[in-house]
Amino acid sequence: MTCAHRGTLGKTMQDRLVAAYILSSSLLICHEVDAAVWAEWEMFALPGGAPTFVALHLPIAALALYGLVRLARQHPSARWYGRVVASVNIGAAALHAAFLVAGDSRFRHPLSLTLLGFMMVVGIWHLRLDLRCHSASA
Repeated sequence: MTCAHRGTLGKTMQDRLVAAYILSSSLLICHEVDAAVWAEWEMFALPGGAPTFVALHLPIAALALYGLVRLARQHPSARWYGRVVASVNIGAAALHAAFLVAGDSRFRHPLSLTLLGFMMVVGIWHLRLDLRCHSASA
């Protein structure tokens, strides 16, 4: 997987995909820290509570970091990892929006709402960038 053609500012599409992946992952990580503050495991009635919530994030974090390595090495599987990270951002933002509309009192702090908004916007941008990159290189 290589997206070496240049866009504006001389950045390659590969550079932009790496930046999008880092930004998407960073927003997701920050949201998960915020989720711990709001006891997100209670929203989803997760058995085992906080310890299970934390334990589930070890493989998630490992996969996100591994995907970044794959992207940096321009491995074909990087596209899948990028799409997963972008889609999880979009899905999490949409799911939390539904909870908010339904009247849930969590995630109403301005920082929480800002994170969710950026997760949606950056997730969409990331997916569009991926599609543009791969349609141009096909």
